[in-house]
Formats: sequence, structure tokens, C-alpha cells
Amino acid sequence: MKLMVVSFITGLFMLVSFVGCSKTVTRETVTTMEDRHTQTVTTTKINDEVIQTLKTEWQDEYLEAIGMAYVGSRYPDVKRNKALALKGAKLDAERNIVEQIYKVHIDARTTMRDMDTYDYVTSEVKGSLIGVEMLTETFNEAENRWEVSIRVPKTTLIRILEQYKVH
Repeated sequence: MKLMVVSFITGLFMLVSFVGCSKTVTRETVTTMEDRHTQTVTTTKINDEVIQTLKTEWQDEYLEAIGMAYVGSRYPDVKRNKALALKGAKLDAERNIVEQIYKVHIDARTTMRDMDTYDYVTSEVKGSLIGVEMLTETFNEAENRWEVSIRVPKTTLIRILEQYKVH
């Protein structure tokens, strides 16, 4: 839970950067046996004044996302397959919003065997959403897929922050 809150705060810092929060940028050099790289860490101080400003500025603003899922043929019942695809499209849209708020961890590796190269890339994001509003649910007959669009009020981000008393 603590990691999720830290990830949320990191995402929120990116969203509030235009408000005029005080920022400190620190450069940190990490050296390992394999490589040497520099990491930039940005610290943003969010106080009650900033929270109030965001509540006012974000009153009518939303984060929006679209999700899609194709109807499979896993079960003999077509209605069941369509219902599962609709659920998948909703989850895809929610994941897309969570990726806008929290950080995404990308893991990539390449394997070579018998001169054939295989690339494996996975991504992982963890987060919580409240106040999700469904805007549209559309079934595309030609492509046999569901497409949904959702939105979350930006003020919800502030409520999450206040709930965990992080500021």
C-alpha cells in the first residue's frame, strides 16, 4: 500500500507541476559493476494552499481513457463471450487511467537461441480508482470488439491524497 501511495504521489507531482509548487531537483549518480547512470529525482512540496488551488482549478477537469477488447470464442455461449469482452474493455480503460496517475514499471529482455531473437516486454502498474464514470459502451460489429470510454474527476486525485494524509 505504501508503494502504491508513493507511486500515486509521483504521478500527482507531474500533474501539479504547473501550479507553482516549490521544487527541488537532485541529481544522483548510481554506480554498479555493469554500468554507471545518473538519475534525476524531483521533490515537490504540496501544502494546503496548493491543495486548495488544485481543488478550484480542477473542479471541472477529468482524466479520460478508452479501452478495447475483442470478443473471443472461449465459451460456446456467444452472449457470455461478449459480456467478458465488455468487462475486458472496461478493465483496459481503467488501466489506461491508472497509467496516467501512477508510474508504470517496464521489464524488457531479449533472448537469442539458434540465431533467432525473441523480445519480451511486460509492463505493470498498480493503483486504485474511485469515482470512475462510464461515458460510452460501443460494440463494433465489423471488428467484433467492445470499445468503452471512461473518465475520473481530477478532484478525485486530491481526495485520494487527503485520505492517506500524505501532504
